[in-house]
Amino acid sequence: MDALVEMNDFAAFLLECREYKRALEVWNYCLTHVSQNQHSSINTEIMKKHKDIMKSCAANHHRRLANNGSPSKVFVYRNPLRLTESELSRSHVDPEVAMSSNFIFNIALCHHLIALDTFVQQPPRSDTDLLRHKHCIKRLRGALKLYELGFHLHSKKGLEGMSMNYALALINNCANIYETLGSTGKAQRFYHHMLSSLMMMIDGGEAEKVDELEGYLRNASRFILGGKNVAAAA
Repeated sequence: MDALVEMNDFAAFLLECREYKRALEVWNYCLTHVSQNQHSSINTEIMKKHKDIMKSCAANHHRRLANNGSPSKVFVYRNPLRLTESELSRSHVDPEVAMSSNFIFNIALCHHLIALDTFVQQPPRSDTDLLRHKHCIKRLRGALKLYELGFHLHSKKGLEGMSMNYALALINNCANIYETLGSTGKAQRFYHHMLSSLMMMIDGGEAEKVDELEGYLRNASRFILGGKNVAAAA
């Protein structure tokens, strides 16, 4: 288990450096071996394979993090989920389920961010743009399915085992994908659910426990004020 935690941190570092495809390979490997007893050999193999990127990633890490935010008014949760031995031991969810849902979320996030980085906002003007647009749509739909799979995998053991930060990140990013795909009605429902959850936490004096509260409130405000994308759903 400790090797998988270490590998998750390594993949998270790669994602923060925007090495999305490398991070995907690590998390996919972790997910396929989470219930097997090969953790130490997996850790060595994967870490050695990507050793060449570590130095350049470390050199550019802070610069890339600074540029990782989007100038858009729409907030996307971009932080990979981390694992710790203490959190796994305290969790109400079985450790294998917790790790699997964690890996699935991070894999979904990779696909989500790759799509956003290459998404063609305007109608495609060339065959190349059209092909790229189709790939982005396919990747976004795949990310959405993975987010929802992670949610169901985690919640089937009871919602008490799911942290609110995990739930808010899922809801926000699913809403973003639905909005990007033009499914404004579904996006509106997700934003409404997120807003209700935020209001409950704020009323209960738990706002300080919410990661990325400002970003969630910004998205919720677009919903309240009838932002141009979400308001079209009426």
